[in-house]
Amino acid sequence: MRVLDSSFGLKYAGAFRDGKKHGFGVEMYINGSIYAGGFVDGQPSGYGVHTSPFAEKYMGQWSESARCGYGICMDPACNITFGVFADNELLSDHVVLHAVDYHVQRALMAGRHANRNQEIARERQLQAALEELGVIDSKSFDNPEQIQQFEAQEQLELQQFIAEHNAIVAQVERVADGFKFHEAELKQQQKMLRVEIDTRSKELSFIATHCKLAKERRDQVLDAERTLEMLQNQLNVLQQQQQDQDK
Repeated sequence: MRVLDSSFGLKYAGAFRDGKKHGFGVEMYINGSIYAGGFVDGQPSGYGVHTSPFAEKYMGQWSESARCGYGICMDPACNITFGVFADNELLSDHVVLHAVDYHVQRALMAGRHANRNQEIARERQLQAALEELGVIDSKSFDNPEQIQQFEAQEQLELQQFIAEHNAIVAQVERVADGFKFHEAELKQQQKMLRVEIDTRSKELSFIATHCKLAKERRDQVLDAERTLEMLQNQLNVLQQQQQDQDK
């Protein structure tokens, strides 16, 4: 029993054989899915329970990391499908429930067995870590002078560690002060930019208003010119008629 942490984010706790996951165990995948059940040569096989991060659950038979055999599946909406699966797909649902129930019960038992193995593996990992921390480097001394020298060396190393720690803390504080000052400058620049944006917006609004008024005046002038031209044409017609009558 041991715990395996993969560099890809996969975690396994349970039984091993010949360096492979073999027996009952729990495997947690990077997408949040959890499989608790049997393993053969490193792959989920036999009976097991798979729970997805979206609350979908499958309980039943497995073969080489795929749902294969009798099983029951429940989706997030609590819709239940049971029957015979192959390569993760439902082949036939023309199966009576009591025929599937036996395999589901075995899958649940395998899940419980896998959870127990997971706890045992984690306890062993924790115990090994505690034992490693509990190892004390012992030293023997032949005379009091060696004890004094050792204590003086320990004190010197402690003082050096404290000095280095204080220097690091002081450096962090200086960097933090610099960030705070830079943040204050940015906030002041933001305020100035807001004021400038408001001023420019008002100027643009004023210009837009005057442009609108200028367009209206231009339209009025064009209307007046057209009216004047029409009146001039009418006057020319009247003058021509008057000249014709005088003749």
